[in-house]
Amino acid sequence: MDEQITADKRAEPSSARLLFPFAFDYVTYGIGMGLISIGTFFPMFLRSLTPSNVVIGLIPAIQMLGTASPTAFIARSVERRARLKSFAIFTMFLERVWLLLIGLWIIGFGGGSPGLVVSGVLVLWALCNAGSGCAILVGSNLMARVVPANLRGRIASWGGLSALSGIAIALLVRYLITTLGLRLGYGLAFAAAGLIMLASSLIFLLVREKDAPMSQQEMSLRAYLGQLPGLLRRDRVFGWFVAARALWAAAATATAFYTVYAIARFGAGPTEVAWLSVAMSLGFSAGFLLGGALGDSKGYRIVLIVSSLALVLAPLGAIAARHAALLFLVCLGDALGQSTGMVSGMNMPLELAPAGQVATYLALNTLVLGPARMLASVAAGALAEWLGYPALFAVAAAAGLAAIVVFFTRVPEPRHWQMEQVSALLTADYLEERARRGDKDKFVRALSKVADVEPEEREQLKG
Repeated sequence: MDEQITADKRAEPSSARLLFPFAFDYVTYGIGMGLISIGTFFPMFLRSLTPSNVVIGLIPAIQMLGTASPTAFIARSVERRARLKSFAIFTMFLERVWLLLIGLWIIGFGGGSPGLVVSGVLVLWALCNAGSGCAILVGSNLMARVVPANLRGRIASWGGLSALSGIAIALLVRYLITTLGLRLGYGLAFAAAGLIMLASSLIFLLVREKDAPMSQQEMSLRAYLGQLPGLLRRDRVFGWFVAARALWAAAATATAFYTVYAIARFGAGPTEVAWLSVAMSLGFSAGFLLGGALGDSKGYRIVLIVSSLALVLAPLGAIAARHAALLFLVCLGDALGQSTGMVSGMNMPLELAPAGQVATYLALNTLVLGPARMLASVAAGALAEWLGYPALFAVAAAAGLAAIVVFFTRVPEPRHWQMEQVSALLTADYLEERARRGDKDKFVRALSKVADVEPEEREQLKG
């Protein structure tokens, strides 16, 4: 028996082997997104083609709607698969190939009609994020099956270390833009991001996966979608979590506008934008490290509260800024809020979801969060267009404060909450066991020995 136990332990992969594929992809994915820099260089590129703030707001709007749109349609398929590795690699390819095509589109058509360039980029960006929604859902479920809950934050910590490379990447993109021109330089950065991230998806071939229990429930797509609103009503904790995340998403809409605000108010150019990208790289690095470590040790609720607080302070700092250099600190704080929110927003639903329903919970989370952030982003662009950037930043800060209130008052830490549930169940089992061992006749005889007298005045019930 001891020999069998020893053999089983040897057969189980070490924590380093479990984490390596996920951590490696986290690192290379961060490098790819650093080349694109959707918070700085992407808005600057679109601003060179159009003065519309609504178009700038479409960057996060399309990202969130695209990420949310396919999740409900594949969640059932995920829950009915015993293994997910091949499916995960396929969905990652669907996400990342479009980044390569965006780069080629910018290089090939960037010198043509601005409207054509913007339209093509946004359509390809939408397809990329539809693939991203599939990849996130399948990849998160694969991680939930393979990596224990108390190790998942370490993956984000590796991402934090890789984000430091964003400093060099930002300077590299600046060099490409200033040397080759905005169209060719940024097009090459986008294409390189796609190639790097496509190659990275193959690392998941190393994942060791065991057959997982599959959902046996037969249900039409219409019936499956119809049950989702009821799930939010039944699971109040998850419902409040989703509501708080929607408020968080509204606060995060300010991110896309810090660069164009710096250009409009302070006349920022490629050099200043590069330094804002450096600030965001430092913020993402700190956020991934902090969020991963704090989430593993204390749970992800506190990480979401820290994230929301950062998204309150960043727009208030932008309102108060009197020089472009101060926006460095704004972007640093904003990236801290974004990255800690990414870590906790991905991992906390994995802990809130019952076994066998992880894909459904993730799909429901993104189905609510995606449209909420899309509408908030479009509204943010319109608000900046009509009332100015300070009004937009003030509304974003108010949404972040509301998110903090909901997280504090309505969303318990899942690990503590689950422990309380287990403790309550054990207490009920104990009382039932004592009841089975009890003797009613003995109880009545014991009560008969109690004196039949009036209680003392201090022990009487006050009517």
